[in-house]
Amino acid sequence: MDWDISVTQQSVSVAAKKWDDRRRHTFLNSAVKADGTTLKYTGGSFSDDDQYLFATENFENYDGKAKIYLSYYFNPIGKNIELNIPLK
Repeated sequence: MDWDISVTQQSVSVAAKKWDDRRRHTFLNSAVKADGTTLKYTGGSFSDDDQYLFATENFENYDGKAKIYLSYYFNPIGKNIELNIPLK
């Protein structure tokens, strides 16, 4: 996967190479807090260009670790893959 993923405050942004003619896709709209309770999804924004889809997903205010689930139509990497995204 050649994706650019970044975390800013309560948002996660993704730039993903297009895999078909789709214009919008929600990539990251399901998450859980470290204690296993749901981290509420509050909406997102989308755009695209000729090669990439761009999505910014927003979650409720939360100061702690969370697991965000990837929702991706074409999945070339398999099932139940975990990816650590370092925060800077």
